Amino acid sequence: DPVTNFAKTDQATIQVYDKVSSTAVRRRLFSAVLSDAQSEAFVTPGLPLGVAWDMTIKMDTTTARAIDWQIRRIST
Repeated sequence: DPVTNFAKTDQATIQVYDKVSSTAVRRRLFSAVLSDAQSEAFVTPGLPLGVAWDMTIKMDTTTARAIDWQIRRIST
């Protein structure tokens, strides 16, 4: 789990953007803030997919952290 290496004072913002066409401006679908040490995996709610997603993680504190992450598809 990539966020288990967060320290008590760490904070990061996760944002997910959607593009409705290949030339469209992206729009934010989801945003969350992770702070302090994490003991469980972070999972977003189900999100609709148009053409593409852009997902970002931005550290809001000055501490640099390497964050490994992945996007998984869950089919129904």
